Amino acid sequence: MNIQLANLSTDLRRISNWIYEGKNDLVIEYISKFKEKYEVNKSVGVYKDIWQEIEIIKTVRDGRIKSADRATTLSSVLLQESLKS
Repeated sequence: MNIQLANLSTDLRRISNWIYEGKNDLVIEYISKFKEKYEVNKSVGVYKDIWQEIEIIKTVRDGRIKSADRATTLSSVLLQESLKS
């Protein structure tokens, strides 16, 4: 099991909930620390660059619901990929 991917997955589930609740300041603060906290390759699963996807989530670009869904989807992919390693 790849613990880095599993932990990032868990954090993204939290992020999803915070986005849904409108806690954008908390989301931005927490995501800003991800690259220091996690050593994860850019390409994971269907994502060529997870860091680009995380930036999209961070900006809540497509609205609260869509961004929360993006975070949950990425979280699920990361968890699945963590089990393969």
